[in-house]
Amino acid sequence: MDNYTKESLKSALKALNMLYENAKSKENHDIVYGLTEGIVALEKRVPKKIEIYDYGKAHCSVCKTDIHGVGKIKYCFHCGQKLNWDR
Repeated sequence: MDNYTKESLKSALKALNMLYENAKSKENHDIVYGLTEGIVALEKRVPKKIEIYDYGKAHCSVCKTDIHGVGKIKYCFHCGQKLNWDR
């Protein structure tokens, strides 16, 4: 998984979310913004299962964009989400 395990990414997300909640409670808007951007970027690295709805077609579970070339594309071309083709 591109030098990262799913578990390590989830641990990093958990830590970022804890920092986010702490910064949010203290109304530190600059830190909240930076952490939000980091969380969004990291979440895109965790593969999300896609739904294959027709032969050779599927859609991204995040942005619902149609994806052609089932199993060949690693990332959604529209939102950048890493795709999991495992059934």
